[in-house]
This record gives sequence, structure tokens and C-alpha cells, in this order.
Amino acid sequence: MTTPPDLAPRVLLIEDDEGDYLLTCELLREVFGAALVLDWVQSWRAALAAIGEARHDVYLVDYRLGERNGLELVREAVELSSAAPFIVLTGQGSREIDLAAMRAGASDYLVKSEMTPPLLERAIRYAIERHRAERRLAELAQFDQLTGLANRVLFRDYLLKTLARAERHRQLVAVMLLDLDRFKTVNDTYGHEAGDLLLRQIAQRLRSSVRESDLVARLGGDEFTVVMDSVSEPGVIAGFANRLLDVVRQPIRLGGCEVVVSASIGISVYPTDVDSIDELLASADAAMYRAKRAGRNSVETA
Repeated sequence: MTTPPDLAPRVLLIEDDEGDYLLTCELLREVFGAALVLDWVQSWRAALAAIGEARHDVYLVDYRLGERNGLELVREAVELSSAAPFIVLTGQGSREIDLAAMRAGASDYLVKSEMTPPLLERAIRYAIERHRAERRLAELAQFDQLTGLANRVLFRDYLLKTLARAERHRQLVAVMLLDLDRFKTVNDTYGHEAGDLLLRQIAQRLRSSVRESDLVARLGGDEFTVVMDSVSEPGVIAGFANRLLDVVRQPIRLGGCEVVVSASIGISVYPTDVDSIDELLASADAAMYRAKRAGRNSVETA
């Protein structure tokens, strides 16, 4: 019995031997029938190009690709955040190959001479389900569940990479800490559900107001941060922060009422002000509290 068409996976077979391709193709057709989407590439370069397109649900890769080791391809693709799992196909099985495949990032490995349609189907299904579960866990670990923005973990990782790139290209990076003014009053007056709705709407506004290369994150509570990447002129930073104040101040409907909130923003610039992540955040935080003390709804720089 074949798998229903809507459940048939899209498979990329990376195999330089035509005989092994035909054998694997026959097994796959027996399992998934005519609905199977199977692409075949024979070279390392073609494989990386196809993997980069992210059109497949699973990759079957030969352990030997000519003179090259297929595990090197798996390792390279995983480092590039492959969107689908790998199953390594080997001419002969061994514990060493098994461990090497897992270390490279493969979900499974199969010995070609021992492959049967049920075994191949189970391996593919398990690899896809496990990979999706792992990606979901990774998302949960890096994104704020209320707003969908990056959380503190992803924010720091992004900032590390951004500062390294800025140093190489001699560019500026601005970190803005944005804290809503009197958010507790909204929660106390309208309830926590209304407060959550307000946070989601503010998050959407911020995300829609930044450039594609910038990052918006929620650090917790009513505190957000914006990272401006690749800044060439320091004069644009304060102007952009003031535009964010205007965006936040637009009325928000909570139930039958319109609510207007403001924000206080603190800015720190790398490497003008400081040259490390912790100092950057501390300076922006201190500037944000100065904005609060100055009467709120304002921008202060480090």
C-alpha cells in the first residue's frame, strides 16, 4: 500500500552511482507511489545548490561522493542551517560510520544492501518528524511566545554577530532599549489580557517600522530593544528613535476604549560609546532610565 499523495515527501537523492540511484528510486516508488517527488543530483556542487533552495523534506546522501566523503556535505549543510534532515546511505554498516554520521548532523544512516521499503519509509518519517520537532524547540528557545519577536537569547546571539561584522566593515551599530511608560497602569486598569494585547500590537508596530536588516526583540515585561545594523552616519540614529516614539504613541484600541501609551528610549552606539556587549547594554539601560527621569516619552543617548 502506498502513502496518500498529500503525505508523500519531497526527496533529494544525492548519489553519484546510477545503479544505486535506480535501486533507491524503486524502493521509494514502492512506498510512496506516483505522488513521490524525487530529485537526483550527482555532484557536490549541485547538491549544495539544491539544498540551498530548501525545496525538499529530506535528503538521502551517499556516504561516498566520488573521492569526497558525504558526511562533509552533511556537516557543511547543517552549518548553513539546512531546512531538512539528512539520511546517510552506506555501502556497508559499522558502528564507526553510525557515530560519524550522527556527529556530522545526520538523522539516520541506512545500509544499501539491507534497505527495504518499510525500513526506508520509517527512516524518512522519523527523520522528518524529529527534525521538525527540533526546529520547533529551537524556535521556542529563541523567540518570545507572546509577541513572536526575538527573545533575549536570540538578541544576544544576533548582537554578537552584528558587532563582529561591524568591526570588519568599520560601521556603527546602535542598540536602543525601549521601555513603555506606565504600562503597569494599563494592566491594573484593563487587565492582563488587555496588557498582552497592547504588547503584541506594540511589537508589530516596531517590527513594521525597522529596516529588514535590523532586529526587534522583547527582553521581558514591557521592555523591547532595537538593533540598528550597518549605520554609516550617527545622525540618523536619534531621528529614527524619535520616529519610534511617534509609532508607539499612536492610539491602541483595547476592548471599547482607545489607549495611548508612550515610551522611553535609551541609545548606546558601538564602537563610539563602548566596545563590548555588556557595556553596550548597560549604557543603553542607563540612558533609558535618564529618559524616564526626564519626564518619559523621550530619547536619551549614552
